[in-house]
Amino acid sequence: KYLNLLGNNLTGAIPSSLGKLSEIDALILGENALQGELPASIGNLRTLQLLDVGSNELTSTIPSSFANLESLKYLVLESNRFNGTVDVLESMKNLTVLLIRSNSFSGALPDGLFSGTSDNVVVDIGDNKFTDVLPSSFANMSNLVSLIGAKNSFANSATQPA
Repeated sequence: KYLNLLGNNLTGAIPSSLGKLSEIDALILGENALQGELPASIGNLRTLQLLDVGSNELTSTIPSSFANLESLKYLVLESNRFNGTVDVLESMKNLTVLLIRSNSFSGALPDGLFSGTSDNVVVDIGDNKFTDVLPSSFANMSNLVSLIGAKNSFANSATQPA
């Protein structure tokens, strides 16, 4: 079951009532003009496998309730105005595609990110404000197909003191 409203010129806030769609597998709201925050109620969608809200005008942080999205495989938040850390992503053990470029996310990437999957992993975190170094776990991921991290402020681990 899915709801696909991609590119429909939708405006306003994402209704929190979408969190009542308890059996939905895919929620696609990308390429609209949606504004405001991601409703915390989306964290109630325990069967959700794909969430796409890319290319909107959304702001704020990823709600902590998203830690409940344990079935989520595809997360698309790119080209919005999100900020804050992405620590909540570490609990998404089935996540294989993470597209969050062109926001203002900051801090470090969680070291356990993608540790729960053996599927191919695609990551685009470019054009954010991430700092520190990439998680050491990334170096050992044989299933990492693509990693785009340009336009951040990652530290060079080769120059860091031991």
